[in-house]
Amino acid sequence: MMVDKSVSNEILWRNEIRLLAAIGFMAARKGLYIQASEIFEGIIKNRPNSPFGYLGLALAKISVGDPEQAISVLRNRGLVNIPDSSELTAWLAVFLQFSGEAEAGYGLAKKLASLCIDEATLDLLKKFFNSKNKRFEHFVEIKEFS
Repeated sequence: MMVDKSVSNEILWRNEIRLLAAIGFMAARKGLYIQASEIFEGIIKNRPNSPFGYLGLALAKISVGDPEQAISVLRNRGLVNIPDSSELTAWLAVFLQFSGEAEAGYGLAKKLASLCIDEATLDLLKKFFNSKNKRFEHFVEIKEFS
């Protein structure tokens, strides 16, 4: 198979990034947070304009009970490199809930929901900001998105 080297001079290809992200998420689920963080830092280094690395790193941070670091990753790194990422913005809103900034998280989610965003992101917002969702009821008192 011939590879067109003019297509990309990136170290890792898209499928390899996806595989690494999957391994990083598995590592985080198994409690291997340092290894997961290293994997996601590698993804960020290779693909700074892709949300995979930032989201994975933020999830690894929140998994160890550090929502402030998760918020920092999304706000100060991810959204600086990808300012229009509705996915990263939605997760930032969710993580603001965990950090006790419920009003800020809800405001961000409401603003994002009012924009034309993709269905997957809207579903994520509905899942975490739906007052019928018992797991998150104690974080914030909100109305359902219409």
